[in-house]
Amino acid sequence: MKIATGVNVSTAAMDVGYVSSSQFSREFKRMYGQSPKQWTYAKQLTDGILT
Repeated sequence: MKIATGVNVSTAAMDVGYVSSSQFSREFKRMYGQSPKQWTYAKQLTDGILT
């Protein structure tokens, strides 16, 4: 939810208790099938933020 609101991955990872943003990214990809960056980009496309 944090990255959906525009918080960068490193900050979001630390906010939810990860010590390493790379570990957060690995777990995120395992759960959602794409990296946080890919997910954010796709969300922005579906929300009409990017043109």
